[in-house]
Amino acid sequence: MAWGTSNRRSQLPRNWQQLRTAAKTRAGGICEHVTDGARCTTPGRELHHTGDNTDHRLEALEWICTDCHKRETQKQARASQTARYRDARRRTPETHPGSIT
Repeated sequence: MAWGTSNRRSQLPRNWQQLRTAAKTRAGGICEHVTDGARCTTPGRELHHTGDNTDHRLEALEWICTDCHKRETQKQARASQTARYRDARRRTPETHPGSIT
């Protein structure tokens, strides 16, 4: 993410550095991301929200390597984009001319 043009940092809690440290300690410094049942063995560098980006509980955060973080962020962005596209295509059903409203 380009922090220079983002407002994301202002949305993070004040204790973000403590959360990073706690997650890194929990993970032993190694990426916690699991793909196809296997945990990544690359050293982690970033803290990733596993669900809602506004949920800053330690349980909702994952210490993750840069490559896994990029893949997961892209996957979340695609899912969000797909949902917005699907919602935009839904038309409000027209009322039948003979119905009483």
